[in-house]
Amino acid sequence: MMHHDTYVKYISDEIGYGVFAAIDFPEGTIIWSLDEKDMIFSKDEFERLPQKLREHISNFSYEVDECIVFNWCISKYMNHCCNPNTRRVDETETKYITIKDIAKDEQITYDYSIYPEIKWRCFCGSANCRGAINK
Repeated sequence: MMHHDTYVKYISDEIGYGVFAAIDFPEGTIIWSLDEKDMIFSKDEFERLPQKLREHISNFSYEVDECIVFNWCISKYMNHCCNPNTRRVDETETKYITIKDIAKDEQITYDYSIYPEIKWRCFCGSANCRGAINK
């Protein structure tokens, strides 16, 4: 579940929506953790879902331990950044923490390149932007 002091805001047509800080977060804050309401599908279960539902879930999910995880909360709107302000605590994907101070109204991001299957154009605009995720 996403930290309760966050909100979703529209950014642009290219990016869509993003998650933003409603308060200042110090470095080391747990910003997201896996929640019992998150939906976890085996690959077989996922493939049996209707096509339209699979397409939607694919846009807002991630894969870990041969499962597809679909978050129920606003964390599905966390965007990629080549210079992110959060990271996962470990390989289990159960928690993300802030890796630097995040100011009120700043976008909360992480680096999607940890998922090798993602190959998208990058719109983050950071000074060290790679231009693409996993070229």
